[in-house]
Amino acid sequence: DIAINIPPRYGKTLLLVHFVAWSLARYPDSNYLYISYSKDLAMEQTTIIRDIITHPVYAKIFILCFYISLWEKAVIIDGICL
Repeated sequence: DIAINIPPRYGKTLLLVHFVAWSLARYPDSNYLYISYSKDLAMEQTTIIRDIITHPVYAKIFILCFYISLWEKAVIIDGICL
């Protein structure tokens, strides 16, 4: 378990977004719960995380593919998800 307790405007959101994206590459079977005071803020941040982990550069760096649909199959050629 991890709890981030830092004053406002010190980069908690940025830290968390990039930590989750990094840790999903290192530990793909992990589960995360993003809790916020606002549904819109939580949706915005989790969309950013999804955009990061589905970006071609991310796939090339970590040689991984994440797909939104369970029916899609990952094909990796030279570290690029196809």
